[in-house]
Amino acid sequence: MLKLKTFAGALTLVLLASCGGSAKKAAPVAPPVSLAIATTAAPTTAVPPTTLPAGTAPPTTAVPTTTTMSLQDLEKVVRQAQVEYWVDARRCTAAPISCDPVSFSAGDSPLRAKLLESTKELVEKKWVVRRNESDPSVAVVESIVFNDKRTVAKLKECLWDTAILLQPNAGPNGEDIIVDESKLSFENTVTMVLSDGKWLASDRRQMSEHEGANECTGR
Repeated sequence: MLKLKTFAGALTLVLLASCGGSAKKAAPVAPPVSLAIATTAAPTTAVPPTTLPAGTAPPTTAVPTTTTMSLQDLEKVVRQAQVEYWVDARRCTAAPISCDPVSFSAGDSPLRAKLLESTKELVEKKWVVRRNESDPSVAVVESIVFNDKRTVAKLKECLWDTAILLQPNAGPNGEDIIVDESKLSFENTVTMVLSDGKWLASDRRQMSEHEGANECTGR
């Protein structure tokens, strides 16, 4: 599965908003570059799940300072920054030819390198990722741990990835060809850093992957 679903992982989202029943399953293809990275576990604090947003323009999360904010307020800022990351990632995978991962990832970070690599592959293969409207992807930030200076945040995230990877208008009659429509649950650790007053994702490491069941519900 193209881990554009966590491209959001770096990219890990794929989808078919609607093919009007005309999409055809593609013949087996060589798997795309995996965006998953080895990881370590983090403490767990259950929070309500958040349906991943559609690719609309996100609000800004510029933060003048972190030392004067309460921990609760700072966590809200980081959670919002993670939502905005998903918005940008979905927009990127939906139109990879115009995607600019530099605009929503930390400079010289492992995540940015993965995003650039994955975006290039999407363009080369003429693949796109689209939202699954009947069963939207869901992300749950279960816990956030900050460093002493509150400039680095480690998030534990559960992701229910239902998006669909396809090649538009590639069938013999101009229909979309589905490359991958599997549904997966991921456990990830995400690193976000404060850069010029804004929280940006710098790394994402996959801890586990399970197919076919939403393991993020109720967390």
